Amino acid sequence: MSSLDRITATFDSIRESHAGNRLSHAYIIIAPPRGEGHTFATSILQLLFCTGDEKPCGVCSGCRRVAGGHHSDVVRIEPQGRGRQIRAVQMREDIITPLSKSSYEGGWKAGVIVEAECLNEASANIFLKTLEEPPPRTLLLLLTDQPDRLLPTIRSRCQIIDLSSGQRLPSGPWVEPLLDILRTTDLGSSIGGALLASRVTGLFKDIQKETEKEVKGDSKDEDLDRAVLDARVRAEVIAIRKGMMTLMQLWYRDIAVRVAGGDDDVLHFPREVETLDRLAAGLDLARAVALTSEIDRLEGLMAGNLPESIVMAEFGVRASGQALQSA
Repeated sequence: MSSLDRITATFDSIRESHAGNRLSHAYIIIAPPRGEGHTFATSILQLLFCTGDEKPCGVCSGCRRVAGGHHSDVVRIEPQGRGRQIRAVQMREDIITPLSKSSYEGGWKAGVIVEAECLNEASANIFLKTLEEPPPRTLLLLLTDQPDRLLPTIRSRCQIIDLSSGQRLPSGPWVEPLLDILRTTDLGSSIGGALLASRVTGLFKDIQKETEKEVKGDSKDEDLDRAVLDARVRAEVIAIRKGMMTLMQLWYRDIAVRVAGGDDDVLHFPREVETLDRLAAGLDLARAVALTSEIDRLEGLMAGNLPESIVMAEFGVRASGQALQSA
């Protein structure tokens, strides 16, 4: 079954559940939250608010307002700030309170959480209460491509709609800065490894500072000691660091694929093919494979408790041309 056929079949199942008054109160949609996930969620919301005979018709007032993002009975939140967290105050003001009130139009109400993996501990626990006792005729849609980062208690209270196929790319505000580093750092040069290590270390430091600010800001109403706050910051940073390492692994595997003459359709970053080819041009297959091994080794070291700066410094030395040639 093709990806399109699978998505169509999944939506047909949702349509049947709606027609039979069997919709779940909450769905986790596993797909890029601003791509397929957004498109699929929009179709579900149009199904709820459509006034046409064939639902969703796409042309009635309800369908058009959903598509335009301004239906009065649909509320939506997404991460804010450089730390990209969904805070407790957002959850209360933009989801919990509006959905606890009567529908403006006398029908369904819906809440959409974009990049739901960015719920922090406080907002997740607040949201959990609504999942346990949802208001009547209320639908909750959680969009994420990192479902493993959701609390198990949240996952267990939602129906799962998995639209993904293959290995999912990480997401977050750090993705584009990291991709800029990867695009502009040539590991085929003698200083490429050291330069990559330095730039990624700098990005780590910026992320940690911003995450600390976000966590403290979100926890200002809680009576927490320094140890608890530090643990929250560290948990967030570790999750982001894991995503960054995964992105780097997939990037350098794509470069090795291009060195080996692999096709575009097996790439994780098919839109970056010109950049991948440019970086691959300075490498032979043995060196490309050695570099991917070093990135894999880096991910393993990052999983330990060594400081990021020490791990990246060692990587910079090993990823140099001389180190790899003698390895």
